[in-house]
Amino acid sequence: MLVAVTVCCIPVVGNACVIVPPPRPPRPTPRPVPAFSMNTHRHEVDIDIHHDRATVTVRATFYNPASRSVEGEYIFPVGDGIVTSFSMMSDGETLEGELIPADKARDIYEDIVRRVRDPGLLEYMGMGLIKVRVFPIQSKAELTIELVYEQSVERNGDSYLLRYPLRSAKPMNSSGTIDDILITVRVHDVDPVSTVYSPTHQFVFDRIDEMTIEGTYEASHTVPSTDVTLCYIKDRETVGASLLAFRPTDDDAGYFRLTLSPSVSPVSTRIIPKDVLFIIDSSGSMAGKKLDQAVGALRYALDNLNPQDRYNIITFSTTVSAFHPAAVPVEESTLGHDLSRLNDIRARGGTAFYDAVSFSLEQRMTDNRMAMAVLLTDGLPTVGTTDVSSILELVENTDDGLMRFYVFGVGDDLNTDLLDGLATRSRGTRIYISESEDIEEKVSLLYERISRPILTDLHLDFGESNVVDFFPPTIPDLFAGEDITVTGRYCVNGTTGIRLTGTRGEKRIIEEFNLEFRHDGRLSFIPRIWAGAKITYLLGQIRINGPDDELVEVVTELGREYGIVTPYTSFLAVEDETDMTVAHHFDESRRVLEREKVGAGAVRASRMMADLQWSMKSTGVSPEMFLPPASDKKDEPVLMEIRKRIGERIQRIHDRTFYVDEQGVWVDSRYDEQIHGSNINPIAFISDEYFRLIHDHPEVAKYLAAHTHMMIVVGDDAYLIGGME
Repeated sequence: MLVAVTVCCIPVVGNACVIVPPPRPPRPTPRPVPAFSMNTHRHEVDIDIHHDRATVTVRATFYNPASRSVEGEYIFPVGDGIVTSFSMMSDGETLEGELIPADKARDIYEDIVRRVRDPGLLEYMGMGLIKVRVFPIQSKAELTIELVYEQSVERNGDSYLLRYPLRSAKPMNSSGTIDDILITVRVHDVDPVSTVYSPTHQFVFDRIDEMTIEGTYEASHTVPSTDVTLCYIKDRETVGASLLAFRPTDDDAGYFRLTLSPSVSPVSTRIIPKDVLFIIDSSGSMAGKKLDQAVGALRYALDNLNPQDRYNIITFSTTVSAFHPAAVPVEESTLGHDLSRLNDIRARGGTAFYDAVSFSLEQRMTDNRMAMAVLLTDGLPTVGTTDVSSILELVENTDDGLMRFYVFGVGDDLNTDLLDGLATRSRGTRIYISESEDIEEKVSLLYERISRPILTDLHLDFGESNVVDFFPPTIPDLFAGEDITVTGRYCVNGTTGIRLTGTRGEKRIIEEFNLEFRHDGRLSFIPRIWAGAKITYLLGQIRINGPDDELVEVVTELGREYGIVTPYTSFLAVEDETDMTVAHHFDESRRVLEREKVGAGAVRASRMMADLQWSMKSTGVSPEMFLPPASDKKDEPVLMEIRKRIGERIQRIHDRTFYVDEQGVWVDSRYDEQIHGSNINPIAFISDEYFRLIHDHPEVAKYLAAHTHMMIVVGDDAYLIGGME
């Protein structure tokens, strides 16, 4: 018996563990061999990157559930020129591996696929492999295999890229689940490292020093469905840049993801001095715990002002009052006195929102400082001018772009049109906090992120790359320790100059980058990131302006093509009792998104939009579902059911989306009945015609590796895969 245990090696992907019989002389009528899967208890990866070299250590722990010991082979696919050296061990003993070139490895992959009736190894065709004999694998026992290899790290300008196809660790058992996954990464360079990020997985990164960053990704009981991409940017004087690009055909515009990262060198001389206005709602509804937490958050912010900053504290209820006539410098005596005065703030009266905003705008000074207002409120305007449009017009007519509003809305009795508009029109942000959440923690976390501005009023010029449809359309301000992500489409391959302009005080700063728009087939996650960013922007427009048939049509089509569920996704609901509940949730999500402006539903919709925008900015990982969160516990089972259906009915395979039909066939979203319906070519799974299709069109192997029954589009033709010879 063979154990084809396929683990990850950059840049290939596939499945991980299956018991197969050894090759035998051909028989007139070969009998199918049932696959016997081993379980994967733990998959650990240590990635140590030093400049442009990486040492990768993979430790995979398998479990043999059989009632007998077995013999097998550990198969490790490799790309040409990727692995420069390797070693393997099991239970402390060195294993002798054999490196097989791609032309001979293809026959091994095809032979295993034919014998076990599983297409998972198809993705490896065209790759070489390392093969090692493993014996014995004891019954009801674990086996740990360790592989260490070295490889080069790809470079594009100031950025470096490494891939680890975690998807290839997926077991071939029925669940495809790995009990525990742990990936650690350490990036060290002789020069300062600006940032390390993953556009595919939620790593937690910690800076050790200017030259070193470490990160960790952990998951339990997980089906590894996405390969890991890691990027790091070397430090520049002001801003570094990293560009990832994917363009599957020359006929279509490509996709890109650009990351801008501020320098990590001593920042005291680069931080823009700022005037900060802390605006606290002290109306009667803030009494008790809310006001106590707001004051606690204000203490944190005051303690973390930069020496060159100025500040003022404004409270508003029926009237508006300020601690000082204008913003004052950060001086120990003044600051200490103001901290003691915070205890005197009392909650009473109504909410004079218009007057508070008007007074704040009058506080601005134009001496090349960044002006920001941190505003916290729990209610609706009730005193003086209460019309939302009048308040927003006040901001637009008075403010010339110098003041940013960072708005915190507490509870459900809020007008989200007002708070969203105040934040977005001033290029600030908003955060919604439920009654049960910690106000002090939320405010402190945001203030920590925005406390050190580096550049404001940013603009990108993409040169001759013909960039179109990029998001966000307005580039946000750049803060120390915070990256900016921009994603879009491009029309021209090749190296181009990208210019970033911004303002620091009275100076206009220009940064230029020579980056290459170069298609990389292994970055197939980028189109979905772009689609997620565009859907986020369009849903935001619908949220502000109400439903628009053209926008709704674009959101619906993007969701269908890229496998993203939005309030306009209808196929997940059909007619039975459970589905009527699901259908009602989609109907309610559309209503809340389009029409609710005040109250709990409005807060849920706006909180979803704020979370989506932050997610796209901070990670660039596109979520699978763009629906408002549950209003209470009774909605949670419905959302769980929707997530279950997403997993059962939608699958993103590389750069294509597939949907399962009533017959269990996974249908390519590019399939069009009018175009392809009369030209469907049926092919039996693992037949000679099946492998001939893969030979003639190698690009389809990565899709066919996912399922045995598929409808796939190749050029103008459609192929229906299914059945057996």
